[in-house]
Amino acid sequence: MGALMSAPTAITTVDDAYLCQIIGSVERRLVFMTPGMSDQVAEAVCNKWLELPSEAVNIIVDVDPEVCRMGFGTIGALKKLNDQAKKVDSAIHEQAGVRIALLIADDVTLFYAPTPLLIETGSDTQVRPNAVKLNLVPTDIAKDMGLTETGGVAAVGTNSISPQKILETTNDLVRNPPMKFDIARKVRVFNSQIEFVEFELRGHQIGKRKVNIPSDLLGLAKDDKTKKLLHSSFQLIDDEDAKISGKEITDEKEKIARDFLINLPNFGNVILRSKKEEFETAVETLRKQIEAFQKELEAKLQQAIDKNRASLVNALAPAVIAQTPDRWQKFLPTNPSEDDIRQVLDCELAEQFGSAEANLKKIDISLIFKGVTYETLNDPEFVKIVKKKMPILRLYEEYDAAKEAQQRLF
Repeated sequence: MGALMSAPTAITTVDDAYLCQIIGSVERRLVFMTPGMSDQVAEAVCNKWLELPSEAVNIIVDVDPEVCRMGFGTIGALKKLNDQAKKVDSAIHEQAGVRIALLIADDVTLFYAPTPLLIETGSDTQVRPNAVKLNLVPTDIAKDMGLTETGGVAAVGTNSISPQKILETTNDLVRNPPMKFDIARKVRVFNSQIEFVEFELRGHQIGKRKVNIPSDLLGLAKDDKTKKLLHSSFQLIDDEDAKISGKEITDEKEKIARDFLINLPNFGNVILRSKKEEFETAVETLRKQIEAFQKELEAKLQQAIDKNRASLVNALAPAVIAQTPDRWQKFLPTNPSEDDIRQVLDCELAEQFGSAEANLKKIDISLIFKGVTYETLNDPEFVKIVKKKMPILRLYEEYDAAKEAQQRLF
């Protein structure tokens, strides 16, 4: 960077080289408040601290480990500053959460937006204005930083950073270290405009549920082999009762699928990512409708189950009374009455039918989103089907993104 600008005010570009230059030019005082520093800038500050009286240098940083993870500075720079402060019998100070930078070098004031190293290191853009430089120190700024002739108390950076705080930050970064992204090394990534969706309403067809009837209750099987082969079932409720059968929520689920999902034969259903949030809202509304359905119809469903079970008991009772299953003998007295047998029959069928609460709890929604792979997006058959179904869709965008480098920031 060239010589320092001499205009009263100027919009300029600040980088590490510029900061080192302006810090190196300081003759009387250096005040620097910033989230964090690079090793290079910290070295320039430490060198200047050797030249000036210790009280002429005031360094204010944020010691939160996120500062390093975001790339505003390094833990090495923080340690270097702290070590140098000890040597000159001074201290560095803390301002939690600071995300702007203020540098006062003698009578020059520099306000700038710190560059996150993890994001912009290696950028091809040469000119990136990020600072305002003043050849004076505004009165309000001098007051807040405690630089007035009458002294006064600073408004920021009033607490010294303890060695324990630096140790805690160091340990945190060891456990969860920041990664450096080498922008010069780029990988090709893509952003698909669609996603695969698996959207299923399960357990909702109450009207189509069947109750298995043990073969020995039919009175038709005479031997064990026949009993194993003979199976029968009974409908839980009458599916003509649409409200109890769950037809309403079935219809709503199908409507949501029609409104948002696009079926691609041999591949499955997809959704435009731009419609995803609206789709999820509709699904959440359906979940609430299911909850209301379960609460409202539990009593009615139980009545229907009890009625159908009673009808089945009446239908099976004659055969069971005539030929009582051997497995029931332990439940019955030596000479059971017809009523005794009917009660055991009703008890067994009740277990087969289940309660209304248990049947309603089986209703739930399964919603799974799956990303579309790069290979799929370049599959000729897939592309052909998508173009037929969605002719105006641009399948995906490709762009360069930074690849994570192996080097740590500390």
